[in-house]
Amino acid sequence: EAAARKAQEDEAKAAAAPAAVAEEAARRADEERKLAAEARKAEEDEAKPAAAAATKAEEDEAKAAAAEAAARKASALAAAADARGAEEGRTLAAEDAARKAEE
Repeated sequence: EAAARKAQEDEAKAAAAPAAVAEEAARRADEERKLAAEARKAEEDEAKPAAAAATKAEEDEAKAAAAEAAARKASALAAAADARGAEEGRTLAAEDAARKAEE
């Protein structure tokens, strides 16, 4: 009877061993997945400030370019206004001279 009980216990242990190994493997795999997810999150968190800084730099660059373009346009408009004023002045002077010549 003791031998039969011992044999049953040995069989139960032998049957339980693969299940315990499989459980341990599943637990380790789960831990590895969690660690990989944490590592991925840490990498993403590290990359965010750099990406934000790059975006900010691009925005600043675009604003500076727009400001430069506006300044060039204003300068061109001022030059055109000066030229138009000079032309009008010459026209008025010519008309005045013509009037004086007729008088």
